[in-house]
Amino acid sequence: MVVRPVVLALATAIAVLTAASTARADVIEFFTDRASFDAAAGTALNRESFEDSFTAASTVAFGDFTLSEEGDSTNLVGQLNQTFADLLDVGSAITEGSFAAFYAGLIDNASGVFDFSIKSPISAFGVDITVGPNLDPDFDPGKFTDEIIVISFDIFLGDENLGGFSQFSSVNGPIFLGAIASDGLFDRVTVGAGPRVVAFDDAAFGTAADPVAVPEPTVLATLSLGLLAAAGAMAIQRRRRVHC
Repeated sequence: MVVRPVVLALATAIAVLTAASTARADVIEFFTDRASFDAAAGTALNRESFEDSFTAASTVAFGDFTLSEEGDSTNLVGQLNQTFADLLDVGSAITEGSFAAFYAGLIDNASGVFDFSIKSPISAFGVDITVGPNLDPDFDPGKFTDEIIVISFDIFLGDENLGGFSQFSSVNGPIFLGAIASDGLFDRVTVGAGPRVVAFDDAAFGTAADPVAVPEPTVLATLSLGLLAAAGAMAIQRRRRVHC
């Protein structure tokens, strides 16, 4: 059996098109703007604004995730109201509702890294973060009147670090940090802020909508070549038929 060039060209083009329609980039995108994060998520996510009363503990469960500080078990996560927030110089920490979750524990055994452990893997997580004064007894605030804090944000699947980034912040300046994995899941988020008051509010988490599958430029180029080859083969066959 002889396979004509036009058949081969069309088969190649169809195969490339099929591969392009199912291809998805394994990409993690990080966000510092909540509106952009919500738009990229493409669907309504679960929200936790820490409104239900809870007892301060080293690890606190909030339904779908737990929050803890990675230092000693005596370091507690508690509930923050506006009066207490003002006393701790994080008066802007409550961004949704009337409460936030916060940490202001012991210094000699504090890691300054906070762990959100999610029960079921997700593809999107974001949270408002507010940092307060440095609690290190050796820190002299008089020398750093306009202290700039570097906050790290990393996502994990099990023990594997899938990626992260760092963002600058100032004392009592709420920032939003978030991540969306376009092809894959994660089950843990860590936030590093150092030995200081740290508050979290309005956490958004869940599975983002599937991104629209768009062929990569190289795939589009290959597809175009395949279709051109098919068209060329068909034209040659037409000419051959005319001259036969």
